[in-house]
Amino acid sequence: MRVEFIGGFEHHNPDCDHIDVLLHLDDGRVFAFDVATPNFLDQYMEREKENCYIGLPPVLVKRITPEIVEGALRAVVDAGEERLNVYGVLTTTWEHEEKVQLTIGKNEALILFELLTDFSNQPAVVVTDSADRLALSRLGGALDKALVEPFSSDYTEIAECARKRLMEQAG
Repeated sequence: MRVEFIGGFEHHNPDCDHIDVLLHLDDGRVFAFDVATPNFLDQYMEREKENCYIGLPPVLVKRITPEIVEGALRAVVDAGEERLNVYGVLTTTWEHEEKVQLTIGKNEALILFELLTDFSNQPAVVVTDSADRLALSRLGGALDKALVEPFSSDYTEIAECARKRLMEQAG
């Protein structure tokens, strides 16, 4: 589990504020949460001249600090899926997914484009000559430089989670 604080803490009043948080679970899902203090909700209702707050329920914390927020979200996760879905909103990982930048030559890019264009009309990628093989090999080299996960002892699980997330994104 990893907690990502949107916008940081520098502009937040720890005793009377709210903060948007992303919770990255080990299974690849990402939930968005609103974490707030009771004082913030009270001041919000006063300011808006409302007697109630109707909206996605925030996770209430006494103070907004990294330790308290992380502990509160751990408690939500430990309480089970139902609580996770009451307080959090499952996000599509497109907006929050970590990006990888690859650098390859133009010749490789053109050959890879051809392979992928052909692939859209065929059931498999067909390597027809040494240029196709070389372009794929150089793409593999660029991925080797950009990724650390393939060298992890739990790479099989990491790759399986990535497969599931990619298929969920595709719908």
